[in-house]
Amino acid sequence: MRVNFSKRKHGNELLEILLTSSGYTTANFLQQHLHISRRSLFYLINKVNDELDQHAEFPITNVKKLGYYLPTDTIKFLHKMTEKETSSKIMTNNAKQRQLLIAFSILNTSGCSRA
Repeated sequence: MRVNFSKRKHGNELLEILLTSSGYTTANFLQQHLHISRRSLFYLINKVNDELDQHAEFPITNVKKLGYYLPTDTIKFLHKMTEKETSSKIMTNNAKQRQLLIAFSILNTSGCSRA
């Protein structure tokens, strides 16, 4: 799944890791996979949480000595958002394909006048 929610560098990658994990994700794991420092990770989490807050969604949550996770409602929100984006891309592609088919049909019609 490709998340396209955050405007922050590494923000979408962070959300994808948390969406695909089956439990808690440690800060060390996130640092290694995002190739950022511990300080940058905490800054990123705060900024992504600000973005989630703007959409009235629950933030990335930390449980001491276990790790980070996304609340269920936030996971549902991100899945819906990803589905809407995917379906709009499909509709856009279908519209473009229809236009090409119409143009192809018009150009290849034998009764067409060519001035």
